[in-house]
Amino acid sequence: MVKNNTRNPGESGQMLILFVLGLGVLMGMMAMTIDVGLILHERRSLQNAADAAALAAVAELPDSPSAATANALEWVEMNGYDSSTGATVTVNTPYQGNPAAVEVIIDRDQPFVFAVALGLDKIDVHARAVATRDPSSAYEPAIFAASSGCADPKEVETSSANIDVVGGIISNGSVKMTGSDIVVEGSLTYICDDPLLNDATFTGGLIQVTDPVDWPGYFQYADFACDFQSNESNIPWIINPSDSPSLYADPSTGVLNPGVYCHNSDINVSQGATGNVTFVSKKGVYFSGGPYNLTAYQNDVVIFSEKRSTYVPCTGNPNLCAADAAVHISSNGFTWEGIIFALKGKIQFSASSMFSPSGGLWGDTVKISASSGSITGLIDSEPSWGAVRLVE
Repeated sequence: MVKNNTRNPGESGQMLILFVLGLGVLMGMMAMTIDVGLILHERRSLQNAADAAALAAVAELPDSPSAATANALEWVEMNGYDSSTGATVTVNTPYQGNPAAVEVIIDRDQPFVFAVALGLDKIDVHARAVATRDPSSAYEPAIFAASSGCADPKEVETSSANIDVVGGIISNGSVKMTGSDIVVEGSLTYICDDPLLNDATFTGGLIQVTDPVDWPGYFQYADFACDFQSNESNIPWIINPSDSPSLYADPSTGVLNPGVYCHNSDINVSQGATGNVTFVSKKGVYFSGGPYNLTAYQNDVVIFSEKRSTYVPCTGNPNLCAADAAVHISSNGFTWEGIIFALKGKIQFSASSMFSPSGGLWGDTVKISASSGSITGLIDSEPSWGAVRLVE
């Protein structure tokens, strides 16, 4: 028998129809792929332009919102988008109430190429970027040591427990923190390698620098206007209710008269005191007994020592004079508001408890030994501004 291989003409026609339909679907998918690719490419270009514009704008904040807006529009145009290209640019600053933040929004219609055949004309492509510039620190340093050196004695040394520090620590030399449970809201800025940090945490991290950091504030003896002075030159001035009752508004409770207490030699304060005062010495300032609750009367400074005393021995209680300290606080409780400032000597804190809601310890070197306490740096009236960053 001879087999008949002749095809049915209808079958060929069906294959042609299926091929045409499949080709149409394939071409439609290719067309959509091309259009979607063009949209995604445009979206990336718009986003890059928005990011660059936001970063350029925020560099002018918070000082000049108008300059920030001008920078944003300039960078959008540099990236190829302006009114002539159909782009709409919106710049918002302050953003959500933050004067150091800016929002840049770019919208542009992207026409379809192949999807027009499906009745689609264009689509809105949208990009948005938010940048901010945060203060590098809202506080002055809580602890600052100006002296440089990378060996004993340490420029910043603590053997305290349960100490909270707000505002950071700066040491132009070495750091040794052997106490426990020390939490610093801020950074440790230091020069010498390998700071010893037994149980101290820093929310702002560790920042090693190569050059010494300048004093956050600077004073000399002549910067203070004296309200009270000792009449005995080169002899320690003993201040307590027993030896100098005339200095007190209320000797029975230890309330000192408000003002600046100046002396060209050591100032020795004992038996505790309260008051709005500033102690200023050309040599050392020493506290014993307690408790103390003092607020700065002048220049945001509660204690100032120009240089360590070389006059020994001290009259009265010899424990008031620490041979290597410009400011020595040995007290059963010391609360203060303002800077304790030792221009050319050590600040040595040996209080059982210490508390400063607004102040700091700024000295040539700083040594702290306390069982508990907290130090919060002064609010920085002119904070510096850190690096810009995209947040959205």
